[in-house]
Amino acid sequence: MKRVFGLVLVMGCSSSGDDRAPAAPGTEVSETERHGDTEVAAGPEPTEALVTLDAHRWKHRVLLIFAPHDNDALREHRKRWSAVEGTVERDMVRIEVVGDVVWRDGERRGDADALRNRFTPEPRAELTVVLIGKDGGEKMRGPRLAPADVFSTIDAMPMRQREMRERHRKPGTASSSR
Repeated sequence: MKRVFGLVLVMGCSSSGDDRAPAAPGTEVSETERHGDTEVAAGPEPTEALVTLDAHRWKHRVLLIFAPHDNDALREHRKRWSAVEGTVERDMVRIEVVGDVVWRDGERRGDADALRNRFTPEPRAELTVVLIGKDGGEKMRGPRLAPADVFSTIDAMPMRQREMRERHRKPGTASSSR
């Protein structure tokens, strides 16, 4: 049975430019919210017509970061992961669930209830981090996951092993596994 989540997430590679489409008439935003050190426009709530978490299945490994509010543990996590190289080559995306809001690339992306219900973070924890594999299954969980531990877990996965072989295969070499 295929599980479909009602939470709306818009995912993509982080970019330094602002490639968002202009707001539709009647949906302009006048208020702002704080997310970490960034002031972010609080837009209208997304609808299920956008991309759901299932859209990342077989495309991305998702690192979900749950925090009850913007706290020291979350800021420390952001700082640690901001300097890490290797997330792109491992097809990783990071999603923060802070309070009742889902954040991606500093933008409000939806309501947190569906993710909290599905992945049940520790209720009294300052931070719960969950690694979700490309198959949509939970692979790792903890109060703080070090990048080296996450990367070694990912690199040991059969799908990642195949990705590494395919990326390092020389052009023009026939695949023996097909």
